[in-house]
Amino acid sequence: PYFHGDAAAAPAGNAAAAVYLLPAFDEYYLGYAQRELVLATGLDKRVVSSNGIFRPAIVVDGQIVGIWRSVRKGSSVRVQLELFDGLDSAGERALHQAMERYAAFLGASVVL
Repeated sequence: PYFHGDAAAAPAGNAAAAVYLLPAFDEYYLGYAQRELVLATGLDKRVVSSNGIFRPAIVVDGQIVGIWRSVRKGSSVRVQLELFDGLDSAGERALHQAMERYAAFLGASVVL
């Protein structure tokens, strides 16, 4: 079974997007056999390689919208993004904040 919130209870349009950079093999995607609620049809092969490797996922408001990876160099980290489609300005700001949270977790600064 899937559990999800009531769409009618979703915040109004000015609310900030909820963005998460999930690690490879995260349960959010891996935990279900049918993944249509979190990833658009036809994008599975971009998240899971042909040999079964689950890539790190970018989640915006509950939907996987891309994959990412990071390259650490000294006290900085570069987060490389591969979005499946564009984001609105609120989504872009929230994505940038998620990258900053990730860099802070590593004790590094994010390089754009």
